[in-house]
Amino acid sequence: MKDKQVVLTGGTSGIGFAVARRLAAEGCSLTLIGRSEERLAERIAQLSHPARHQCVMCDLHDTPSIRGIASALPPRVDAFVHAAGVTATLPLRALSYERMDALMRVNVYAFVELSRLIEAGKKANAPHLTSVVALSSIAATRGGKGQTAYSASKAALEACITTLAKECVRKRIRFNAVRPGLVDTEMTRSWLRRAKLTGDFDPDRAQLSGMADPADIAALIAFLVSDDSRHIVGSHIPIDGGGPLSTLD
Repeated sequence: MKDKQVVLTGGTSGIGFAVARRLAAEGCSLTLIGRSEERLAERIAQLSHPARHQCVMCDLHDTPSIRGIASALPPRVDAFVHAAGVTATLPLRALSYERMDALMRVNVYAFVELSRLIEAGKKANAPHLTSVVALSSIAATRGGKGQTAYSASKAALEACITTLAKECVRKRIRFNAVRPGLVDTEMTRSWLRRAKLTGDFDPDRAQLSGMADPADIAALIAFLVSDDSRHIVGSHIPIDGGGPLSTLD
């Protein structure tokens, strides 16, 4: 893992920051992409060997602008982790094209655009492996009430993983997704509040192994970044504590 160049979105909070901390501790050099220079710099200062890392400003909601950061990416990219994501709890009556598109822009379109930049920047005969890991969710196949837009975006993300794994294998770029269940992040807690599951509902008892810590997900992603996982390609790997004890709907 030492000296791997890793591009990371969503690295300022939740699972993304846990990934940043784990990879930095492993000796990777990180390029964190986000829209707040102050926030990115603050997080980099909290990582191991902060001088090895850099930040690139980009609003992932603005899909066309992503193409403009190509020159800011490392010339060699060993891994790209797309941990950025937005969620929404919306009943059918509240769904609209604009609201669904807002989720798709960050959860799917940004992933595809950054993958395009990385694929285009890698020479066909480059000897190094490149690992691309996307943060999906069990909601891709088991979404609850109000998760239509979010579940659709994660299902689309996983469809991209399946096809891109086949398309890019000749360039030694492999694609995988991880499917967390309930993870103890502010995003999860916010969803529980919006879904009105905060009363007698105990999230720590909703999965066989309880609610995961972000570090648990980061450990799996770190393995997928490493060359030890080189024969894992095109997979959607669940990390959901054994699954739910009961349906969350």
